[in-house]
Amino acid sequence: MFSDLELNFQFYIWLPMLFFVLKETWEQRSRLFDDSVSRFDRSMLVRMNLFCIQPIMTAFHECGHAAAIIYFGGGIQEVRYGVWSGAVVPDRGFNDIQQIIISASGPGIECFFGFVFLFLAYIEKSPAVITFWTYAALFNFGFSLVLLPLFDFDKEGDFFKIYKHTDSQTFPIVVSVHLGLIAIALFIAKSKFTTRWYKKKTNPEWVEKESELKDAISKDASAANYYELALFYATANEYSLARQTIKKCLEIDKNYHQARLVLAEIELEKDFPTKALEHCNYVIDSTSNSNQNDQLVYAHALTLKAEAFADRFQSKDDESEAIDLLNKAIELAPGYGDPLLRKALTLSGYGRTEQSMEILNELIVHSNSLKWFNPSKAHDILPELNSLSSGKPHSKP
Repeated sequence: MFSDLELNFQFYIWLPMLFFVLKETWEQRSRLFDDSVSRFDRSMLVRMNLFCIQPIMTAFHECGHAAAIIYFGGGIQEVRYGVWSGAVVPDRGFNDIQQIIISASGPGIECFFGFVFLFLAYIEKSPAVITFWTYAALFNFGFSLVLLPLFDFDKEGDFFKIYKHTDSQTFPIVVSVHLGLIAIALFIAKSKFTTRWYKKKTNPEWVEKESELKDAISKDASAANYYELALFYATANEYSLARQTIKKCLEIDKNYHQARLVLAEIELEKDFPTKALEHCNYVIDSTSNSNQNDQLVYAHALTLKAEAFADRFQSKDDESEAIDLLNKAIELAPGYGDPLLRKALTLSGYGRTEQSMEILNELIVHSNSLKWFNPSKAHDILPELNSLSSGKPHSKP
């Protein structure tokens, strides 16, 4: 059971966070409720679910327990609620089957609402609202079927009681239902059918663009066409698809360095700077004495290598090497925004805020004339820069 201290502490966290989430949602409403769902939109919708929907689901969870207790003739001795957790204490005991049903009624209510949220997402038209209800459904399935079992055995909660009261006859049924619901949730979250449905509903241009790129490959299976598709996937955070496509690209041309740098960017996004360094060093070694076109690839590799160093924040030696790499990239690629932005972020990460702000302000002024190593990243760059200039540095644009 959760103590009063734990439950009260949840309220102290929740109230200010709820205020900030609602404030941010209102301020960014025009950006949030547009024709597509960006990475920024998704992060905001996750926060909205955590601080707006999940506390309500916790209340319904406890109501499910209370309803089952009353149905079996019991009374409610105590109800405790703490935003993300709670408890209902009955005034009497129950037999094993009744106790299993009472304990399962809370997670069961959450699963039921998960399917309700999926239905709401299916009939909705606004991309942001579709994403909101989809996330709400996935949170409900994840919390009720995976996280609760993990936490409950430590707290002697719902799933502890469910499995404690099973016998040799009921155990296979309980396990089958539990695993079956997890399988359904994984299918909803990961299957090609549902992910494609989600993309089509929230970003129809994405589906159309993917088809165009695949058509280009069917006509000409070149490394360049595979690279374009990989870059497209990486930009959409479809990292598994991006890796598969890059593998095909490098099978055709192992020296297609732009593809290898996309792999480096993926490793950085996944917080594996050491792996990113390996890809960057391979490209740097291969292009350091090449022609003018490869000099831009070389500068891109230097920029990503600097980002890998900066992400570690281990020593002043890393800071110095990261800045040196970026200065060299800036010299090799004048007019490109990537090295400048990364230099600003690196300086900010090492506490050199004034120098960082100078570069950021210059980037904002000249943003329309800048070029980018990865043009697809420029879509969200202005809002990111404005966020940074307001004093809220972000480590990965």
